[in-house]
Amino acid sequence: MNLRENHLAALRLQPCQRTPRWELGFWSGAIQRWYGEGLPGDEQALRAKESYGSWVSSGGIGVGLNGERGREHDVSRFFGLDRGVACLDINYNTCPAYPSEVLDESDEFIIRRDSFGIVSRVHKPELGMPEWIDYPVHNRQEWERFKADRYDPRLAPRLPANWDALLAEYRGRDYPLALGGGATGYFGSVRQILGLERTLTALCDDPAWMHDMFDTLADFYVTLYDQVLAQIKPDFCVHWEDMCYVAGPLISPRMFREFMLQPYQKLSSLLRDHGVDVLMVDTDGDCRKLLPLFLEGGVTALYPFEVQSHMDVAEIRRQYPTLALQGGIDKKALAAGKDAIDRELERRAPAMLANGYIPHVDHATPPDVSFENFCYYRRKLDAMLDEYDARRGAAGVS
Repeated sequence: MNLRENHLAALRLQPCQRTPRWELGFWSGAIQRWYGEGLPGDEQALRAKESYGSWVSSGGIGVGLNGERGREHDVSRFFGLDRGVACLDINYNTCPAYPSEVLDESDEFIIRRDSFGIVSRVHKPELGMPEWIDYPVHNRQEWERFKADRYDPRLAPRLPANWDALLAEYRGRDYPLALGGGATGYFGSVRQILGLERTLTALCDDPAWMHDMFDTLADFYVTLYDQVLAQIKPDFCVHWEDMCYVAGPLISPRMFREFMLQPYQKLSSLLRDHGVDVLMVDTDGDCRKLLPLFLEGGVTALYPFEVQSHMDVAEIRRQYPTLALQGGIDKKALAAGKDAIDRELERRAPAMLANGYIPHVDHATPPDVSFENFCYYRRKLDAMLDEYDARRGAAGVS
């Protein structure tokens, strides 16, 4: 089985020859630290393109083939990690995109507008998350203009100039390919357009407007994806939601059923019609109350299972044996040292050593994890997987 076949078998809860070995991603600051602690590679190249607090992808979702945007190589090369998931390289969001620009800069901070039209402020030096200060839509009248101007589902304006060459590459691939990734989703997209506070208040104060937003997005994705699927069949589809936090979901299960269930059912139905049977959702936080609804909507896989938000992959595996899992290894254990790493990996072993689970850290690995600790974690994890894969091989899996 090649990399693509192994990855897809894992997501389908089928036996695979070799459990995929990769990590979701890293803080740039973590990799910068590791260069000083023994990681071989080009530190200056990383510093030139990534700020300390930026996300650097490894095997994670959301990287297209055009220039391997945001992909790191030194960590993957050192640890022998598998090539990650490529995403179909099209514009899934605001089109035309907003010009990315610096609106203001002082000795203390930088204010930027990104391609989504979101304005953020980051304090210097850029060591953490930005402060989000404005969004492209503030009311229903602006939404009507925005959806007409920026969410036209015609495919042609959303394709890169080298689309034909990319199609030829995709069709001959031996690596997993995803439809979606990045900021694609229902709650996630509405939040990108309105901001979190306005989204949550509008769900209560103006449900008719929110129905229009979610239904518009459902029709947008179905229409756009139908055109893509007529040209290329990806291995799975991924949507980003990030709709939970440490204490639970940001909306109630009742709200999910009212606003999001039918959009997910429309999407999963379209995918099945085109022979794509894996639909994955990325959401941080404690999403346990929403898992039955995601499953009812046709979702078959989920990540990253943040441990500090009470997400235990071993327990989720027992409760939802048909759900494919990714992530779930506590980043804080990696910072705490070797004994904590031992306990963490043994705690997750019941889910890890089974079909339908791809283990990795439960989000981007942060800079408080030393290179020594990450080496210890990664080598112990790989040894556990080697032993399990050998047992599967002896049982006749090929």
